[in-house]
Amino acid sequence: MKNVHPYLIPAFDVYEINKQLSEYTTPDAIKYQVAKYYSKKAIIKLLYGDVTANDMKDLILSKTRKQEIIRPRYATIYFLRNILNLKLATIGKVIGFRDHSTIIHALKSYEDICEFDKICFEDHVNLCAVFKVPNRIQFFK
Repeated sequence: MKNVHPYLIPAFDVYEINKQLSEYTTPDAIKYQVAKYYSKKAIIKLLYGDVTANDMKDLILSKTRKQEIIRPRYATIYFLRNILNLKLATIGKVIGFRDHSTIIHALKSYEDICEFDKICFEDHVNLCAVFKVPNRIQFFK
């Protein structure tokens, strides 16, 4: 396949392109890697005990509004959008039957949080390294 910008190819070929760009080509793989990363965080261990990646994945997909769960959920949404280039409605279904407007809010909030919160920004940079994608968010002091 020639090197063609992903936006110029029909939606059904996006998965094929992303197979060449990254090994994380399914929503489940992305959800699992984000959950695995955040399950090792000290705040999660303090509040929820020893949490496995699958338990964390369930927490991310839950309806809870706790801050320590919202950030991993927002990160999952961000990487689903930027790695797989999924539609907002599709991400809403993948992340637990949420509306597309909720997904828009999550994307904007995640970028805003990462721009001004050093811990969130470091988590974002680490997740970019895990997924082998470039960091598109800048940190402002």
